[in-house]
Amino acid sequence: MLTELNDRSEEFLSIDVESIATGYTHEDRHPVTVSVVNIKGDVIYEGIIKPSIPVVSYLTILTGLKKGDLDNGESMEIVLENVSWQI
Repeated sequence: MLTELNDRSEEFLSIDVESIATGYTHEDRHPVTVSVVNIKGDVIYEGIIKPSIPVVSYLTILTGLKKGDLDNGESMEIVLENVSWQI
């Protein structure tokens, strides 16, 4: 789940988040994956968040996720701490 950061001083190019649906409106989303990519395009962190609320849809066509993929995820707090430590 976690790819170790090689050099904390690197500049980041992108942080990408995938979300699942927790309700029936566009606002009812919960982040479940976070990836950090450095300026070279290397993925230097990947975190999986286990949802703390019921999932209505994994939005599989958009996320590629399905039931069971998030079972070994970490809490949102841990993933946010890991991301903030790296940036």
